[in-house]
Amino acid sequence: MTLLPSTFAGAQVLESVPPEDLVVVALQRLKRAGYLIALDDFATDDLRTPVTEMADDIIKVDIRQTSLEDVAAMAKKTWSLAVPVAR
Repeated sequence: MTLLPSTFAGAQVLESVPPEDLVVVALQRLKRAGYLIALDDFATDDLRTPVTEMADDIIKVDIRQTSLEDVAAMAKKTWSLAVPVAR
């Protein structure tokens, strides 16, 4: 991925990707290189919660699968501003 310039590319972490050590190290490397990190279909009690500090660029929430109350709770708990994006 680093063959593409960070000004034109980013990394999206799907909900099926567990936050294992290898994944975390790869995301840290991309973040240091200036790439945007996006978490896809973030949910309540998501296993990827520890990665949100590094993936604070884009956190996508599927509002069709998540109640507005849960979206508000996630925003308050996890990051300061959340914008739900439906597909």
